[in-house]
Amino acid sequence: MSVQSPEIAIPITSAAQAEFDHQIIEELSRVAAPLAEHLGLALGHFARGQIVWLAPDGHCPCVHATEELIPCLNGAPPEGRRSEIIDVLTEGKSVGKIVLCGRVQDAPVLLSMRRLVELIIHQIDLQKDQEALLQELSASWDSLAAVYEISSDLRWLESPQELLDRIVSRATAMREGLRAILWLEQGGQLEPVAVKNVAPPAPRSAHVGLVGKALKEQREIVINGRARLTAAIEELEPELRTAANVAITPVATRQGLLGALEVWQEDDQGAFDSRITRLMETLALQAAMVIENDRLHRALIESERLRQQVEIGSKIQQTLLLGQPPRDLQGAHIAALTIPSQRIDGDFYDFITHRQHCFDVIIGDVMGKGIPAALLGAATKSHFLRAMSQLISVASGAKLPRPDEIVTLVNAELAERLIRLESFVTVCYARFDLERRQLDLVDCGHTKTIHLHSEKGTTTLLQGDSMPLGFSKSEQYEQLSFPFQIGDVFVFYSDGLTEARNASGDFFGEQRLAELVHAHGDQSPEALIEDIRSAIVAFSGSETFADDLTCVVIKIGRETEEAPLAHSELEISSDLSNLGRARAFVREVCQDLSRPPLDEDHTHQLELAVNEAASNIMRHAYGGRPDQPIQIEADVFADRIVIRLSDWGVAFDPDQVAPPRFDGSQEGGFGWFIITQSFDEVKYARDEQGKNCICLTKYLHSGKGGSDHGTERRTDR
Repeated sequence: MSVQSPEIAIPITSAAQAEFDHQIIEELSRVAAPLAEHLGLALGHFARGQIVWLAPDGHCPCVHATEELIPCLNGAPPEGRRSEIIDVLTEGKSVGKIVLCGRVQDAPVLLSMRRLVELIIHQIDLQKDQEALLQELSASWDSLAAVYEISSDLRWLESPQELLDRIVSRATAMREGLRAILWLEQGGQLEPVAVKNVAPPAPRSAHVGLVGKALKEQREIVINGRARLTAAIEELEPELRTAANVAITPVATRQGLLGALEVWQEDDQGAFDSRITRLMETLALQAAMVIENDRLHRALIESERLRQQVEIGSKIQQTLLLGQPPRDLQGAHIAALTIPSQRIDGDFYDFITHRQHCFDVIIGDVMGKGIPAALLGAATKSHFLRAMSQLISVASGAKLPRPDEIVTLVNAELAERLIRLESFVTVCYARFDLERRQLDLVDCGHTKTIHLHSEKGTTTLLQGDSMPLGFSKSEQYEQLSFPFQIGDVFVFYSDGLTEARNASGDFFGEQRLAELVHAHGDQSPEALIEDIRSAIVAFSGSETFADDLTCVVIKIGRETEEAPLAHSELEISSDLSNLGRARAFVREVCQDLSRPPLDEDHTHQLELAVNEAASNIMRHAYGGRPDQPIQIEADVFADRIVIRLSDWGVAFDPDQVAPPRFDGSQEGGFGWFIITQSFDEVKYARDEQGKNCICLTKYLHSGKGGSDHGTERRTDR
């Protein structure tokens, strides 16, 4: 916001006019008067109601006449006489006249004398302009000095109050006897934030007095003279009632007015000139900078405090709303992902393991976002656990309560509260019985579950007809049952996933999601979830989404997982000097744990590949930091060796690695090439805790320690 030019300008004082008149008379007396007298011309200077004859002519009757009777000034010279009247101007205003008078026959001489007088006046005016320029340069120099002085203070004064006090002190140092107040406007009130040479005044309305006038009209006000001051406004501020000269400069930034700098003097030691007003403008800008920076700093602190609170809330959300997938299930592998739209959201999921071959999955979505939705999500999840406990306690024997019984009880307890809150919750409750190979599903208005049939290579969408929780207390929930086989994949998700939009406004949609699951369903759940996330980011062109995005993937495996014949682990730091320990670990696995042991060529091949994998983690995932952990695990089976390297560094995208060029035109890509050529299967994934894992599988020849699949290597993410 720009402040307008001053409403009350600094007037030309009578002292300044008298000085100008004196300079003209002095120069005319020195140069023009002797020549006029020699030529028989009358030369007079008229100003402020009186005329001074510098070169009187006895033949001119005007030299003895009063002002009113001088006919030349009225445009009617006496008979036989000719006159030249020259206006004396300063700042566009007439401050006097020069009178030249002579005989009619002396007209050429009069014109020459007129040019001489005009040159003299012009010279004096130039001198005056030079003096004004010097004064302006002096004002600019004072302003620059003030900027430097205050800016230097910024480097060592920590308190904004100290800086504001320094600015006000600098304002009163312009002249002896000055007093100053720096006002800050807050909610229609003026608060004095810094004062000098005056007792701190009480807060007052921002709409009264000269300060109020300057703020209202966004104008600098400068008044010189007690009479002009009392005439400027009906009621002066208390501190100005004995003031002689006053200057008020608004303190403003582009965002708006912040307050005003008020300076005045009680003894008239001279008018407030451009030097003082320019310096006040500079100090007002400095004050605005200090005040605005302090406000921004306070806002930053408050923003950081809120960010920390949200961060804590987000961590609490991870505990209250997002359950951890069970890792010890026999016959199923689970991975989960959630991307909140506001760091804290209303999506939730949980897993309940009943026995080794039976577990429940609960996934829900609360209408709305943010903390209110998260609180409702936590309450809903808690009611499911409570309902499960209540039904088990009243059940006979070891019979588990059915999913539809659990959902019906939860709705009965929550419906009235949700209706009062004008909210609802969509839920999908799924029970997996791995022995019977059956899914029991209760769908409460949630998104359709995707079922990938591994044997047929087809996908179906599973959906029930029940209403969301909170629609009706008497709702009866229907339980549906579906068979499944080993290798089948189930994908549960929230509508934030399918309703993600691209730049054209199109939805990602369940059909596109089903096709993605069909194309990548042979991967691990972690890799499939990462593919889903990457596909949505690529589709929408953003890492953030308008709605919460949640996805749970379950892959059915063998009922009894094959136990390894041998297992070994090693943890090293990310120092390059530890690569030798990693190679030694691989040699021990290949030679001592494998039965029969691998031959020397294949052992060296795996050593080199693991060396490359560990080196990539050290250099790229950890960016060269030598103190980060790398876990290496090895499982030896009858037909294969599986080696896993885990880290918590920057994620790696195998798809972005360009194949090596053996003509020397490209340096990169050889490490990943060595890894993929040395192992028969290479899988890379990142879990929800931020752990990266590269899983390397080498199949063994019976009795030879070679590879049965040397030409059928597979690389998965």
